[in-house]
Amino acid sequence: MFYFVNNNTSLKFKGKNLIKTWLNNALKDRGYKCGDITIVFVTDCEILSINKSSLSHDYPTDIITFDYSHPTDKKIVHADLFISADTVLFNSKKYPQLFKPEFACEICRVLIHGILHLIGEDDLTVHQQKKMRKAETKYLMEIEPFVREEKILFEYNENRKS
Repeated sequence: MFYFVNNNTSLKFKGKNLIKTWLNNALKDRGYKCGDITIVFVTDCEILSINKSSLSHDYPTDIITFDYSHPTDKKIVHADLFISADTVLFNSKKYPQLFKPEFACEICRVLIHGILHLIGEDDLTVHQQKKMRKAETKYLMEIEPFVREEKILFEYNENRKS
């Protein structure tokens, strides 16, 4: 089951059930099942704190995933995904997006990116990055019609301190 938590951000969105179905289908497509997955939207300040304490990185990032899947049954995914709405908004303006609105596309990209990491995909090498981008694009094109038809909407007032 997917859970959404909005922690100190102004992020508002509709279409949570469509996003849950989309992410569940992506897991099934790859031979996995959804356990308990919590998606927590945070500010840059909060993700920076998590990044420092958990990974010893002194910068904000778009997503940090914590895999709690049982070692004897990795096919059932249990995890927390922390997503910085500030960084997602910044990146949606900085990098070309597959579809509009750009912010919605980037949030969906970050969501599927986190799920792909949880099921073993990595993006450390150029080959892995190409494979990851191909998978992201595949799943983004599945969700795009729902965004275009405004069945999924995102609104956000930036908290980033530039």
